[in-house]
Amino acid sequence: MTKDELLTQLEQRFSGVASLTIEYLTATLNEAMRLEGFGSSVSFSDADATRIMLRARILVTEDLAFNTASYFSFKDGEESVDKSRTSANYLTLLARLNAEYEANYTQKSGFKIMKRLDRL
Repeated sequence: MTKDELLTQLEQRFSGVASLTIEYLTATLNEAMRLEGFGSSVSFSDADATRIMLRARILVTEDLAFNTASYFSFKDGEESVDKSRTSANYLTLLARLNAEYEANYTQKSGFKIMKRLDRL
């Protein structure tokens, strides 16, 4: 899979979010590739592409949560608009994405610090 194919997938995944431009998604994909240790002009295996896409989704969702944190609720007579939970919803999604990344790509260490027997 190539970088252009990843960008197309990322663009399709977030097509419902109006504020995301192709330039932003390209920069985010580059950042995800850098964080995962890949160069910008590399072809990827399906497993690596999945990992990069998950990292890119995490980065985009973090930005969306941050950028929507100031949304509020407004009521005027019979009309009301409530966008106050938008950021919280993105944070819930972000927690799920981070948990998925953690479960699939983070190595668990068997190292534990035991209590000293003389201080129990």
